Amino acid sequence: MIKLFSDTIKEAQLYNLKKNSKFLVIGLEVSYDEAGLKDKFKNQVIETPVSELSYAGLAVGLATQGYTPFVQFGRIEFAMLAFDQIFTQASRWSYMFGGNYPCPVSFKIQVGRQWGNGPQHTASYNSIFLNSVGLDLFIPATPQDCWNHITYVLNNKNPSAILEHRWLLQTSEKINK
Repeated sequence: MIKLFSDTIKEAQLYNLKKNSKFLVIGLEVSYDEAGLKDKFKNQVIETPVSELSYAGLAVGLATQGYTPFVQFGRIEFAMLAFDQIFTQASRWSYMFGGNYPCPVSFKIQVGRQWGNGPQHTASYNSIFLNSVGLDLFIPATPQDCWNHITYVLNNKNPSAILEHRWLLQTSEKINK
């Protein structure tokens, strides 16, 4: 079935929520009212207040306790507020504990501009992530890539980031699940 990139994100999250009760979706505007994620999975979908550093820290803590948090940031500029949690805590957690204590948190971060954005909401900063130690990085180019990356995090024990360019949201492709 042909799916929009934006719909693929929701469906992949729904797939993960159904498959694993310890998979959590955390962030601003993550309940997707039309998809019913919050209604179907009220204990797994956590709509947060505006405090990126705090909910990234919550997610890192939950990941160290056996959960698989999937944190969403609507803009890279907002994720920058949580860079300490992403780069200093999550990405180095395994190294700090000799590889015996996983931190499987995933950060989905939208990059690039969209119509009407000012210059403060148009950055990518991919190079910062490319130079990070201990963080698996995914940069999907198609809806299929998006599906593969989001569903992969259930089996990944490493922290990861998905840098999703917002101009891809309206692309479509047949998805092989």
